[in-house]
Amino acid sequence: MSDSLLTDHPIFDVPNANELYYEVEQDTIRRNLLVVRGSDVILAVGKSLRITSLIDTKGPGSSKASYKTLYAPHVDFNITQMSLSPEGKFLAVAGAHQLAIVILPRPTYSRLPTADVECRSLKVGEYYHAAHGTARIAQVYWHPWGRAGCSLLVMTSDGVLREYDVSSQAEEPLQTLYFLPQKSRRRGYQADRGAEQIVSFTFGKGVADWGPLTVYALSRSGDIYAVAPFLPTHADVPYQYLTYLEAFVKAKRDVAARTKGPEGSASASTAAAYDQQFKYVSALMKQASATGSTLGKGSVAHIRRPESGILAANPARQGPFLLQPEPPEFEDSAFNDACDILYLSYGFDAPAPDQEDESTSMASRQEYLGVILVSHVDGRVDVLLDLTKMEAVWEGETTPSEETPLPILSVFETIDLGIFATVSHGQALNLLSDNYVALSVDPLRPQSVFAYHAFGVHILDLRIWMDLLSSAMHKANAIGKKAGMNLADALSQVPGTQVKWVLDTFSDEEKASAPVVAAVPVNNPSVTYNLLAITSAYEPVPLDLLPATDVAPPRNDTASQNPDIQALVSQRPPYVTLLSKEKYDVPPMGEFARGITTSNPANRYMSTQTLLAFREHMNKADGKTQTLQKYVDAASKRMTLQEKELERQVDALNKAKARLAALQAGGQDMLQGRLKRAADTQRDLGKRLDRLLQQCMNNSSAKLSEVEREWFNELAELKAKITADGTGHSLQERADAVIDRHNLLRKDLQEIRSAEPQAKPPQTLGTVQLKSVHSRLSTE
Repeated sequence: MSDSLLTDHPIFDVPNANELYYEVEQDTIRRNLLVVRGSDVILAVGKSLRITSLIDTKGPGSSKASYKTLYAPHVDFNITQMSLSPEGKFLAVAGAHQLAIVILPRPTYSRLPTADVECRSLKVGEYYHAAHGTARIAQVYWHPWGRAGCSLLVMTSDGVLREYDVSSQAEEPLQTLYFLPQKSRRRGYQADRGAEQIVSFTFGKGVADWGPLTVYALSRSGDIYAVAPFLPTHADVPYQYLTYLEAFVKAKRDVAARTKGPEGSASASTAAAYDQQFKYVSALMKQASATGSTLGKGSVAHIRRPESGILAANPARQGPFLLQPEPPEFEDSAFNDACDILYLSYGFDAPAPDQEDESTSMASRQEYLGVILVSHVDGRVDVLLDLTKMEAVWEGETTPSEETPLPILSVFETIDLGIFATVSHGQALNLLSDNYVALSVDPLRPQSVFAYHAFGVHILDLRIWMDLLSSAMHKANAIGKKAGMNLADALSQVPGTQVKWVLDTFSDEEKASAPVVAAVPVNNPSVTYNLLAITSAYEPVPLDLLPATDVAPPRNDTASQNPDIQALVSQRPPYVTLLSKEKYDVPPMGEFARGITTSNPANRYMSTQTLLAFREHMNKADGKTQTLQKYVDAASKRMTLQEKELERQVDALNKAKARLAALQAGGQDMLQGRLKRAADTQRDLGKRLDRLLQQCMNNSSAKLSEVEREWFNELAELKAKITADGTGHSLQERADAVIDRHNLLRKDLQEIRSAEPQAKPPQTLGTVQLKSVHSRLSTE
């Protein structure tokens, strides 16, 4: 599909698009309103879902482009983000507080005659993710090792990670992890409220360590926490990974056993921790062997998370991580909140242990270099190196104590996307309050990262320095003692990340920007490989992705950062005159002015010499005549070209005069209007300044007493406790939560009551029976 067909597709025709964008509470929140399933594009518009196939509209001879609407009854909220399952069957649709699953139709949906396609859907964790009184949904993510792609992970802003199995039990979570300490019930005011909110999470990577079983969570204040090990309740784990992990843990356990000290020492605690890790891995290997899995590349073991004994304990929270050295911050920047976290790794797939060749040493490079990217609201991206891999730790005896040192991440560099400088120059810093820098990986080049935000799209290319640094670390590990020196030399010579601002949606004149709500790579053989970005006005912007070339660093000129300006410049080349196509030299006419003279003018008689002289002169005359004719033809052609050029220049001049007259006619009125508005604004500002100055003079001597200050502080604290802030802990949100949960329980009670058999109505006594009763009562 060409870019014109994609941008003109009716699926992106959304009336009142900006109103739909601002219906959601305006806060720093993740947005992803577009997903791609093969050749199908799914777009979220308010509370509805649209789908279309790129193949149906491919080529100039195809039928008219159209789309269909997916009817999902449980999607009754404004959609803020979507996530497609690994198998492409389920679509997780999340709002600010609610969550639902939509079962996508088969690819034959395009043959249906109706414009609406009815889809099955269901609510997920309705008790925990309600419209009122619950924490905001920070991110939804499908675990890549979930069985049949049914393991859905939901992170809320209060730091609770829940796992749902959408194929069997979508109402209650199978696992619950806490990345923040439980809220204290003591009274008081927390100064740093950002530290209480989680904004994003990601999974680690590795070949023979705990990386794939590690979950990293990022708080709004920039703190990073980790939990390991985490495995879906029903998981399909690569058998090869389990084999390497077992060998890795067994080797560490044997070393710790040989150096084990007395009971209570640090070495004894380390040996106990490695014993528990080995029990955990052994339990997984027993299940893998029971399923009949065989050793080989690509084989998968069906695993169920251990739920008995000490292995059933929840993994302990580790962190916050220490960042060394401390990453720099922008001067005069009040927008330092963190947004998103992403984990990258560099290396090759490890071969089987029985393969003893050169590829065995090459495969170990995978675990040498792990990179964590952390984005911030003001456009900073911290690049962190995961040099010390995480260890599996459980709650209980092996939980790290207060004396245990915190884990460390090495800061490699801090990338400046140029957002803060751009809005600072344009005096539009208020736009940063709603900015969210989302990170995603290029599927074809894992060392390239897409970053989309409220001001456009960036591409970060880490391939060059990751390749050089991983090679240096591999060589440093091989030479042993000189490792530190060689690694230091490599770090001093490694270049930084190459950054390119491929889409700039900020307008310096209007002091406004069109936020990008999605940026998804379209990787399908039937269409061009590009990055499809969608703005808040549902305007599609396809960005071509080079197949294997380096990403050029950004230039200083504004045109290089805006593809629309580049296209405009390329379509309007400068004026080129027709006279510059061919070079014209004035012929030397001096030789023709001298004429032809005889060599023997005194000889009056004809002779042989005279005839020879006449023939020589005739030949010269014929040559000069031909040369003169050639000069005349060239001059005639040049004169015709000059006449055409004169007509073109006169026409261009007339157009320029007409445009100048139009600008002068309309520009005078516009200038007068702007001057009048400026004068009125200046007059109003003068009046406001006078009133403000008078108020300052009247209140200069007024001071608040200590009792009044305490009263106002108490009012502020009460307002913070009562007013909803999105965390689910305020009185208003707790009351709304109680009402919602009462309604849910009331609905269940009504269903139970309706299912019970109806009681028989009470029977009344007859007349004769009543007389007998009255007579006995009177006798007594």
